[in-house]
Amino acid sequence: MSKTLTSSRTTTVSRPRGPEPPRWRRLAGWLYRRIRGLLAMGMLTLIVLVFTPLTGRLQGLLDVTQPPQAADYIVCLGGEDERMIWAGELFKQGYAPRVIVTNFDKAALVMKGRMEIMGVPPDRIMADSASRTTGDHPGCIAALSGIDPAVQRFLIVTNREHSRRTAACFRKGGYAHFTIFAGCSSSYQQGPTTAQTWRERAMKIPTLAYEYTALLQYRLQGRI
Repeated sequence: MSKTLTSSRTTTVSRPRGPEPPRWRRLAGWLYRRIRGLLAMGMLTLIVLVFTPLTGRLQGLLDVTQPPQAADYIVCLGGEDERMIWAGELFKQGYAPRVIVTNFDKAALVMKGRMEIMGVPPDRIMADSASRTTGDHPGCIAALSGIDPAVQRFLIVTNREHSRRTAACFRKGGYAHFTIFAGCSSSYQQGPTTAQTWRERAMKIPTLAYEYTALLQYRLQGRI
């Protein structure tokens, strides 16, 4: 008795593909996936910055301030009002015989007036009214009468987070003898980040993002 083996072939029937979606829909899908990925990465970064000590580490890297040293000029950079308070106190304590305020246009004259209110004699104040940005300060101050960046000593007053970019700009501008000083700012968090609340760390993120972005921009532009 013989068995007949019958081999059956399975035929795969491919389903007809539907019409290809229009190009704008494919582009929209691609953009959606990329944006979703960026948002997820951004949220993860925020979580790390807010709930870990990384914020304090980044803040500390920006801080190159030092205790005040005797100088020929106290330089008060425009920006935060507390800088003028610190500069006025340094003058009263005898760290330098003259104060330079540096800002743009009428803002420099406003700073000069406030320094006078704080007790600095008008004939001891010099005003630079041509500086729009941090990178402008060194060159515009050097253009003032009697200023010699290579020889004279400068005590530069700014905020801690702003100090690294400030120091890099003045170093690039040929200033050989300067100290960056910042007083005790109410917005600056002392000590390790573990001692801070998450709200305090969250409030520092915009400032840190701005400063690190500005440092990168200045580096790419050759300004530091």
